[in-house]
Amino acid sequence: MTDGRIGMMEKISALLENRAFDNFLELVASRLLGRETGLAVYRIGDRRILVDHTAGDQTGTKRCLASGMYRDLLKNLNLPSRPSILDLGANGGGFTMLCDIEVGPLGPVLSIEFNPDTYRRLWFNLKSNLSREVEVLNAAAAAEDGTLRVADRKGSTSDRPKAVEPDGEDVSIQTITLDTMIERYFDGREIDLCKIDIEGSEYELLLGPRATRLNRIRNLIIEIHPSQGHTVAQLEERFEQMGLGLRAKAPAKHGDVRLYCRQH
Repeated sequence: MTDGRIGMMEKISALLENRAFDNFLELVASRLLGRETGLAVYRIGDRRILVDHTAGDQTGTKRCLASGMYRDLLKNLNLPSRPSILDLGANGGGFTMLCDIEVGPLGPVLSIEFNPDTYRRLWFNLKSNLSREVEVLNAAAAAEDGTLRVADRKGSTSDRPKAVEPDGEDVSIQTITLDTMIERYFDGREIDLCKIDIEGSEYELLLGPRATRLNRIRNLIIEIHPSQGHTVAQLEERFEQMGLGLRAKAPAKHGDVRLYCRQH
């Protein structure tokens, strides 16, 4: 199959994903006739979800809601009423809103996105659609608490903190460890469900000395990325030490997305 045909099939598939939204016809028309604007509002019931196609939100926020990548894994869980949610690499908030749709009303939520541009849409989407205990943080999940100067670039689903370039725009953001997240925002209590998609930074976060609270997570959905100097086996050993066992995997077309659950 030629690259051109593959590209066309991917575009058609992306358009068909819009059927998951109430304003399907409006979205298809806007993508066909008004692509230069980039911005679109997707509707599910009374939810209004802002997506920027020029920043890759359609493969982050939109796909979280429209595909089975996370939805099928959620079916493997027996979550309590009003579960607590920790979302790392939140993009525009698609995962948290999916949990609200599929699971029901949520309890405490902490949603973290490092890119300032993407964070603004995340804040709008969650604060506009979830009138509950929602904290939205512009920060990078890391091995140490502190601050980091990063290049100020438009968001992308494959984005991660990058070194500042000479004469380039940069911005200072917070870095925060897993232990600090759980201690500060959840008072050290258990997290019912944590999602991690941080483009390779999961090794630094979870293998570092400030990830002891990993044993406070009951269910973990994580996308594992290749990273030089690290192996998946290191993460698997860490999860086992913390009492988390592999329950399920998403289809390979979604990447290496896995569900780990508390074993006792």
